[in-house]
Amino acid sequence: MNAEDFARRLEDMRRNVETIRGTSDASSAAFEELLVAVEELRVAEEELRQQNEDLTTAHAAVAEERRRYQHLFQYAPDAYLLTDLN
Repeated sequence: MNAEDFARRLEDMRRNVETIRGTSDASSAAFEELLVAVEELRVAEEELRQQNEDLTTAHAAVAEERRRYQHLFQYAPDAYLLTDLN
């Protein structure tokens, strides 16, 4: 399930709870709690979406810097000696 599907399902759930609350004789307090929980899920989903966008942007920046470094390293006018611990 992708983020758009999840957001759409949350909105559908909220509308369904609103509809049931308006037509049911059950405890109104329970429906209010359910609506609060759905709203908290929606806010959490939005925060996760923003974090995902931030991570995607950061990942793209890191990848670009890596490409830039690799290019500078490969085309440097002086030779380099590469070693490792082994």
